[in-house]
Amino acid sequence: MPETGIGYQIIDAVIEEGKRKERFLVYNTLLAVSFDESFFQRRKKIIEEGYKKH
Repeated sequence: MPETGIGYQIIDAVIEEGKRKERFLVYNTLLAVSFDESFFQRRKKIIEEGYKKH
């Protein structure tokens, strides 16, 4: 899919064998962050502390 903005996409993913759907913001195909009511808190923590690629 084309990018939603520069370097990121907003996606809907099916979780737990189709039992629920969740929205994520994906940065440069490397990092997926749940795009829910806690998104801005998580994003701030990632900006401040960074993340490890697993």
